[in-house]
Amino acid sequence: MSFFVELYFTIYHKKKRELLSSNYDIVKIPLGMALDNVIQRPEYRQLVIGGLYLLDISVPKEDLLTIKDQVDSFCIMYAAANNRLDNIKAYNLLKSKTVYFLGEMLRADINLGQQFGYQTLKREVSGHTYEAIPCFLTEESAQKFNSQHLPVSPVNLEYLKFFWNKPLIIEPYRNYWIEFL
Repeated sequence: MSFFVELYFTIYHKKKRELLSSNYDIVKIPLGMALDNVIQRPEYRQLVIGGLYLLDISVPKEDLLTIKDQVDSFCIMYAAANNRLDNIKAYNLLKSKTVYFLGEMLRADINLGQQFGYQTLKREVSGHTYEAIPCFLTEESAQKFNSQHLPVSPVNLEYLKFFWNKPLIIEPYRNYWIEFL
């Protein structure tokens, strides 16, 4: 069985009428949720995406499994950003995940003169200013926002929080960002 996603931009209302008259269910969900549906439900073997090109694009479930961890993280963050999951529960679900931050951790094999550190974001809440460490779900996302050209380092979220003892903000430039104080 396939999970079919149709993307419409300019002809949405016309296509909606067509689909409703043909007994299809129409739901509006983020693409990440559609990916999660295909990954999690055993009856789906592929994701079919229509509306982007002249032909439908078919993505086998096996190919989607390679991004399962990022899709899981997105779904957790999206639920928290939309107040369907509190931050403590979200942190507990995400703490075992690998995130990417801009900078380097202190290592046992550091040589004299080598530097380590991390980029921070200035945050303000109720007139109080503090620094948070921006983290990203993928290396590509970290590179996109790496204006200082710092090293991009993978690290376990719980370890990063423990080691630096600072607030963390995951995907700070996206509309589904989440912060752990």
